[in-house]
Amino acid sequence: MFRFWLCELRGGLTATALGLVPAIGIGLMHRHNPVALIFDNLLPYVALALVLVALLMLISGARWRGTLFFLGGAAVI
Repeated sequence: MFRFWLCELRGGLTATALGLVPAIGIGLMHRHNPVALIFDNLLPYVALALVLVALLMLISGARWRGTLFFLGGAAVI
């Protein structure tokens, strides 16, 4: 039972991280549209959220995914 729950947690964290990555990409584009400007202002907070999700992934045992997302978020901060 616990093992199934842990797999579901890892999958949810991965989905959350994959949702945050496009938000960081939009914020880094610096185009002249209102959406990119909003994401540009929120970029440090989204990157911090990605780092926190990556740390939770590392704690839950998803080492490769956690390391990859951690390095990506830390590079933006």
